[in-house]
Amino acid sequence: DGWGDAGDGLVDENDISWKIRQQATVCVSAFIEKKSAVLKDKYPKSENDSRYCDAIAEFLEQRLGERDETVRLKVLTTLNSLVRQSVLYEWGSDVPDQVDEKKSGPPPLVRQKSWEVYNITTLPSTLLKQFKGASNQIKCALLDCLKEICVALQAYKPEESGEPKLVRRKSSYKYEFKDAEQEWKDSLEHVIDGIGSSDAELPLKTLDYLQTLSSVAKDPELFKNFIAKLVDAVGKAALDKKDRIKLHALRAAGALTSCVDKNDTKSAGALFSATFAALKLRDVDDEVKKAALAAIAKVIPQLSEALGGQQNDILPTLMERLKNTSTQLPALRTLRILAKSGSVDLMPSVISVADTLTTFMATQTSKPVKYESVRVLIEIVQKHGSNGSKFLPSLLKGATSHISEEDTHLCGLVLDLVGHIVESPDSKTLPKAVSESVIQKMLLFAQSPLVDSQSLTSLVQCFRSVSKSLSSFKSLLPRLEGLVNPKLPAHNVAVVAKCIASMAVAAPGAARTDYIKKALNEVKKDKEHMQQLALLSLGGIGKELDLKSESNLFDTILKSFQSESQSVKYSASFALGNITAGNLGNYIGKLLKLLDTHAEYTYLLLRAVREVVGCYYDRQAQIAPFSPEIFKALVAHTDSKEDAVRGEVAECLGGLARIEPKKTLQFLEQSLESKAAFTRSVAVGALRYAIEPKTEKVIASKLGKFLRMMRDDELEVRRQAVLSFTALLKGTQLMNSSENSTIMRDVVVPVLYTECRPNEKYIRIIDAGQIKFREDDHLPLRSAAFEALGTVVDVCPYRLNMKDFYEFTMQGVLDTDENIVLGTWEMYFRISQNPDLQASMKELAGGSSRDKIEGKTLPMDKILMKFVMKKMSKVKETNASREKDQARECLKKALLTVFKMLKTPGMDQCKDFVHLVDRVKNTKSIGTEVREALKMLQQLE
Repeated sequence: DGWGDAGDGLVDENDISWKIRQQATVCVSAFIEKKSAVLKDKYPKSENDSRYCDAIAEFLEQRLGERDETVRLKVLTTLNSLVRQSVLYEWGSDVPDQVDEKKSGPPPLVRQKSWEVYNITTLPSTLLKQFKGASNQIKCALLDCLKEICVALQAYKPEESGEPKLVRRKSSYKYEFKDAEQEWKDSLEHVIDGIGSSDAELPLKTLDYLQTLSSVAKDPELFKNFIAKLVDAVGKAALDKKDRIKLHALRAAGALTSCVDKNDTKSAGALFSATFAALKLRDVDDEVKKAALAAIAKVIPQLSEALGGQQNDILPTLMERLKNTSTQLPALRTLRILAKSGSVDLMPSVISVADTLTTFMATQTSKPVKYESVRVLIEIVQKHGSNGSKFLPSLLKGATSHISEEDTHLCGLVLDLVGHIVESPDSKTLPKAVSESVIQKMLLFAQSPLVDSQSLTSLVQCFRSVSKSLSSFKSLLPRLEGLVNPKLPAHNVAVVAKCIASMAVAAPGAARTDYIKKALNEVKKDKEHMQQLALLSLGGIGKELDLKSESNLFDTILKSFQSESQSVKYSASFALGNITAGNLGNYIGKLLKLLDTHAEYTYLLLRAVREVVGCYYDRQAQIAPFSPEIFKALVAHTDSKEDAVRGEVAECLGGLARIEPKKTLQFLEQSLESKAAFTRSVAVGALRYAIEPKTEKVIASKLGKFLRMMRDDELEVRRQAVLSFTALLKGTQLMNSSENSTIMRDVVVPVLYTECRPNEKYIRIIDAGQIKFREDDHLPLRSAAFEALGTVVDVCPYRLNMKDFYEFTMQGVLDTDENIVLGTWEMYFRISQNPDLQASMKELAGGSSRDKIEGKTLPMDKILMKFVMKKMSKVKETNASREKDQARECLKKALLTVFKMLKTPGMDQCKDFVHLVDRVKNTKSIGTEVREALKMLQQLE
């Protein structure tokens, strides 16, 4: 059969069976990579109900003793791939605390998939036995496998994924490295030998493994007998002649910090000396300098107690690194971490550091450097603000100029900095002129239409801080109210209201009471903008404080529902909901009773209920006693004839599902069988508002029934099902599990394909006298179907047959709705940028000549021609119009996609498509759009 025996007997020189074994292993590797979704499924030829992953793991473990080194390497590579596929890596966003600019070492979060490598806990000891007599190349592959196992073991939880066959533990067992202490200690012997090897690759692989094991284990006891030798070996490697070894050694040094005992002054000092010496190196690659900074940022904070003050010598070197543009950002991140930890005394040089960073804010063109400079200053002010009389005034003056809408992210950070400055003990020494300038800038920024959520949070907190130090609530209130006028956008009215509410909460009781009375009087008046401000402010105060002492509060706000202004009505709804959230026991009964007695305000009252539910996502225990009342009130409106009411009910039920998943989702599941179409649509629509990690298990158990609602007879029910499916794809990994492969294949994908095409059955001709126009009731569902398919392509394209996908979606470029047309081209553009899907673009372009002979091509060239002609007629219009601008943008996106498609290898076989694109390029009437698309493509490449 080609495999034979792995024994050590004589080998026939003419034996080429190793080639068969090698290619068989390649096939297994390809199966693991491309069919990872089915690895959990039962292996058909198994005699003991093993899964594919079990059979493959057992087979690979048996072949570890393969006599041919080429095959043995391939076996180890395949085993590595299998372990990697068993978990999900989550690197997260680029958070400020991340010092390394590139993803090196283990990911911050690892999650177990629905299957695991069944022998993963015993595999390390098996691999370690293979080191004996192994070549350097085999050792590298073994270290790679061990490194991947270290990462995968973080997520290993038998209670979630089923206990491995070779390891029987208690159901609450979670893997700990000390459970297999001897195996990992044995591996450290190989690490010490490998770091000092003269081989080109082995030291790198060894250092990478040490970095991973140290990061994951974080156990000084495990390393206790080896730490001195490891620190010595890593220290020498950090000063090696080769930059590559320096880089990997410094990364390992940073990780090794967590495995050094804080009382081991010798090892701590040696590790610091090695990283500090590497940091002072000049003629080295920039990546080495960055790695040295990252290592220092880990060594000093964690081992400062054992360093005895020698870490204070680091500051001059850090300031020198700030002068180099390539190391500015990592140096700033390191400085911020050191300032935050308080492990380095910055006070002697704090004025110099503050001046340098203030200059960076004003002169640097790099936004990340500006942002990080502000973050460092925030940490310095927090640690040394009590002695800040010498540097705080100049710092505040320099920061004030950045409170503007030019860069809202920088503005938000600067507002945080200002807030910390004015809260410092030495804030009283700040000049009045500078303080007034700060307030003026803040008032001006509050009127900006560009205030976003991040800068708004900072602005609100800064106003609260200023009201407690530089000024007072009573003096700032009229200045903020003066900003509000009939022309101020509703968005900015809400910004001002949040600032007032925040200051009122922090103000003395008498001042706050006076304002609440004033706000209630404003609500009764007819000035719309002041009513809106007062209602939003009351809502903000009521969310944090109990307002039960205010008489007739509910009645006063309820009267605002009679206003002709939608903004006032929505503000009243917001106020009612947040005031109720501030005291559920006193107000929730009143609010729910209003739903029965004031049917004309049902929608607004439900908005208020939504505000209440949203305030308690993270405080379930406090709302639990009242959830039955809320639930009962919502159920009474599930079959409402008003779309807006049903939308609010769905969102509220989804919010309740986050609080009480089992009860609420069980009700939603039962509601799917209701005879009322509106009730079914609310039930399936509520699912997308219930999505969060703690509800995933409950949703998974009921998912099939919800997704089958895509086959419902009613359009709205089908649309809500498609929208919920899209939300599930974006927010969870449920659709990647093998349990849902059948429903994806048999229900979801066929329904989406069907709904992508216009349906004449749902088109109505409306006669409006002299004018008749078409109303397409199917359009909302069709738009949702295209969005869902675009998400499938992004998240799990392996669920699709790409030729079928193109066949059903390419008509979207000729759809009557401009949003669908643009969305289709954007979807195709994302496919053209995906290396795994690029090859499928040939199917869209018409396939090869052979496909054309066999009649298997798609008519994309004809559809593209119709599209270009249709858009050309719009672009040629002399009068500027919204439709003309839309046509130009859509045409540019289409041309960009088509030109990108031409870059796909093998596209020259699609003769008709290539010829048509050449004709389009030479069309004079759209020459401007062609040039812009080519320029965009050049910039992307």
